[in-house]
Amino acid sequence: MKSRTNKMIFGLMASALLALSGCSSGDLGIPGDGNGGGAGSGSGAGAGDGTGTQGAPPLCTTTGKTYAGFGGSTLGSDRVQDVLGADRGRLKPYSALTGEYMRVSSYSPPILTSSASTFGAPAKNWYQEPTASAISIYTSYRASYQSCLQMTATGTEFSAAPTSATATTECTTWTRKFWSRDATPDELNTCTGVALTDTASETDVNKRWAYVCASVMTSAGFLSY
Repeated sequence: MKSRTNKMIFGLMASALLALSGCSSGDLGIPGDGNGGGAGSGSGAGAGDGTGTQGAPPLCTTTGKTYAGFGGSTLGSDRVQDVLGADRGRLKPYSALTGEYMRVSSYSPPILTSSASTFGAPAKNWYQEPTASAISIYTSYRASYQSCLQMTATGTEFSAAPTSATATTECTTWTRKFWSRDATPDELNTCTGVALTDTASETDVNKRWAYVCASVMTSAGFLSY
């Protein structure tokens, strides 16, 4: 069980560490959610049009007060408008994690209360861009597992070992809930593979489902934005 769990965790680290590269879901060929590039179909400004392209980013047409810098230059005159969605895939800060785990699982994992230094929480009144490491990803997995144990402790759907049908149903539900988008076919197959193959030797049904749930929660889709 230990070697299987380590294998799962290292695979999950690779997914979560995509956030370090600044990759957005659109950059990775993942369907958009209607708020950026890709195959989204939302109606907001800059929404995807189903072709992998996006419209021009919304810009303010009415500017506020201007400010002069050294030499009488206007501070905003050389400001570059960034591409909409280019800052996606940034890791969520430690201060947001407790609320995020509570939001998706209705349970705050106890391990988070003593993990501020693990996630690089900055000093009070200071901000520091979060970065991922093997330790923080492993701790994220442990936090996810604690939350998932509570989520799968009740419910008839978790009272028996996963089948192809129940694994597909729960994987579809969890990816939508944790990632706020639908999983691609490959992502769904990976999740069901964890349920049907990677956790097959786990005899405790509750723990088996929790491993599957945690594998979805410990991903760039949940740990980044």
